[in-house]
Amino acid sequence: MAGKAVQNPTQDSAAEVAVRNGGFTADELRELSSFEDVQALFASHGIKVVDAADEIGDGFILLDNDDKPKFEGREMLILSWHFAEGDFKREDGTKSEFVAVRFVSPEPTGGMGKYVLTDGGTGIYEQLKGYTVRSGVASGMFLKKGLRVSRYANEYSDDNVTCYLDLSK
Repeated sequence: MAGKAVQNPTQDSAAEVAVRNGGFTADELRELSSFEDVQALFASHGIKVVDAADEIGDGFILLDNDDKPKFEGREMLILSWHFAEGDFKREDGTKSEFVAVRFVSPEPTGGMGKYVLTDGGTGIYEQLKGYTVRSGVASGMFLKKGLRVSRYANEYSDDNVTCYLDLSK
């Protein structure tokens, strides 16, 4: 079941790894019409399907923006954050920027949750950008009360939310 050897981009450029790409025929692929068909195809080729989160993930869950308020008043320990170019353009034509924050927080039901949140607004992004520019540090921050949530109305919507790092002790 070995396939063509390809260069492994995560190692030395001379290193090669064997890749198994399934070896499916055009007829087999044309006949697929359900998840069950695909599972049967894998089984017929002796392919074990793995969960991507288990194999290449790091155990952290990417939060939707609507989930950020759930961390209001909850302890958070930020492992790290980084800034990246966003999809939105500013009025001057430059691309916007956002921050991705990797953190842990105790779960209300026990245990610890591992999360990633993103923010590109005037809240968390602005706070972490200012701190990083001042300090040169982008990791290791404890928030006793997690996030602070500001709910407000404006000319675009009556249901706006901006989340901030809660800096109170």
